[in-house]
Amino acid sequence: MCCCKAARVFLVDNMSLRYNILKSSIKLMEKYIRTFIIFIASVLIALNLAIGFINAKSQISRPAPIDPSIEFADLKERLQGIRQAGFLSERNSTAEGNDGRFLLAQYTLAPTMLDLNNPAHRYNVLSCATPQAAISIMRLIGAQPIYINTFGKIIAERPLW
Repeated sequence: MCCCKAARVFLVDNMSLRYNILKSSIKLMEKYIRTFIIFIASVLIALNLAIGFINAKSQISRPAPIDPSIEFADLKERLQGIRQAGFLSERNSTAEGNDGRFLLAQYTLAPTMLDLNNPAHRYNVLSCATPQAAISIMRLIGAQPIYINTFGKIIAERPLW
């Protein structure tokens, strides 16, 4: 019986030792889990603040959108009552294959119809990247500028013989 009692005491002591080890391990794991959760929360908060700062800064520094048709807007009043005009640029382009300036000008200057790459009209709208290109086109077609806007768009008039 003594043996059983000793075995029982050993088992109880062994179980309480295991329980104490398990209990201390759980406390240690809880500590690490809390630390890990705090670390993850801190990273998420920092990331959220950084994204908010970047968004705020990009909205502040973003310039107001400019209406692209403003390049041709003031030409409309100068072409009032003119049914057709030529549209010339230094690039030899087609209605489908151009940089979009012809379509933009056509839309902005309506109801005046623009005729792409046809200088046979009395009035021609010139959309050139440089003044030198516009001057060479006007010399080529025998036209004189009658209006130049701040964007360098020109209405040129050529005499019809």
